[in-house]
Amino acid sequence: MAKIETLSSLSQLSTTLSKNVIVIIDFHATWCGPCKAIAPTFESLAAKHAAPSKVAFTKCDVDAAQEIAAQYGVRAMPTFLIFKNRQEVARVQGADVRGLTTAVEKYAAEAKSAAATFATSGKGYTLGSSSASAAAKKPAYVRDGQVVAGVPVGAQMRGWVNAAVVFLGLYFMSLFSLDPVTAAEESPFNVNRKDKGPVAPGVAGMGGPGRMAPGATGRRLGTLDSIRGSGG
Repeated sequence: MAKIETLSSLSQLSTTLSKNVIVIIDFHATWCGPCKAIAPTFESLAAKHAAPSKVAFTKCDVDAAQEIAAQYGVRAMPTFLIFKNRQEVARVQGADVRGLTTAVEKYAAEAKSAAATFATSGKGYTLGSSSASAAAKKPAYVRDGQVVAGVPVGAQMRGWVNAAVVFLGLYFMSLFSLDPVTAAEESPFNVNRKDKGPVAPGVAGMGGPGRMAPGATGRRLGTLDSIRGSGG
């Protein structure tokens, strides 16, 4: 049978809450008939679901520890409080076997599921939040075979240099063109071009080399016959 801790002070309760994900408290009294009737159910649930650092079952005699009962406004016996990450998430009043069983099984399953995810992924977790999944989406950078936090300075500098080259290239090509818009659109510095032509050596764009203008794969500017035909 799982050990059920007897609470006698608020400081003891605080320690128990800090050491466990889920904490269930049975507020009872020695003179309370319904408390005695549902006690076997509480003990059975503790034997089935209690787990170190995950799910803890405790009992609090409202006459012996009045400060705890007053702290949480317990006025009827029995009353069962369930805490998750130090916050009260459920309260069952009366000898409600079905209600108590449903609530305990729900939160015990959450604690065990979170523990299984932690063991599989190796990442930290907090019940009721998405911090673990958000952390997993952050990009990882590797330097000298080691994963480092944040973007390495070298990668940042390359990004800034590439951005400057693209800006200046577009600016000067547009400046000395009769049709600035067309020149900018067809420029090898335009990283948004739909054209996927051959790469132009020596031209750097955002994150990689630039591209040649459409049809730049061997197109002739003119021939001797065409010049003679034009009267040149």
